[in-house]
Amino acid sequence: MRSIPLACAVLLFTGVTLAAQDLEPPPAPPAPPAPPSARLAPPPPPPPPPPQEMALGLGGRVLHDLDLSADQRRRIRTLVDAARGQGLAEAGEALHEARHALERALWEPEADVSRLRAAAAEAEDHLFALRRQLAQEVLQVLTEDQRTEFLRALDETPPWGPPRP
Repeated sequence: MRSIPLACAVLLFTGVTLAAQDLEPPPAPPAPPAPPSARLAPPPPPPPPPPQEMALGLGGRVLHDLDLSADQRRRIRTLVDAARGQGLAEAGEALHEARHALERALWEPEADVSRLRAAAAEAEDHLFALRRQLAQEVLQVLTEDQRTEFLRALDETPPWGPPRP
């Protein structure tokens, strides 16, 4: 008599186990192939540089690969931090906003595009002046050989952004 409840328990356990195995979802079907237009699209642009290098633009990418001492890296980091404290980040944001307003104005027939272009140019000039000052200070940290190597590598560095058509 004891064998009947035991047999029922075994059957119940086996049934639950088999049912649980059937609950797993089937594997996802393979993704459909990309349309021909997507296959011909250029590759996405490279990711933006880390914030430390953004202040230095393309020069930041080159400096990252240059053989600098720990002291030189610390001094450059200090210069970048000081430039940020003097409004470099705010100037970059102002330029971004001015360019966005100008881009938006392209689609508004009544927009004062000349005023927006002047504001974008002024923001760009201000940011350029701050970055130019920072660049001059950073160059003073480098040795003569490092400056030569830096300028050579800068000439060979491709620009950021998507490839040109």
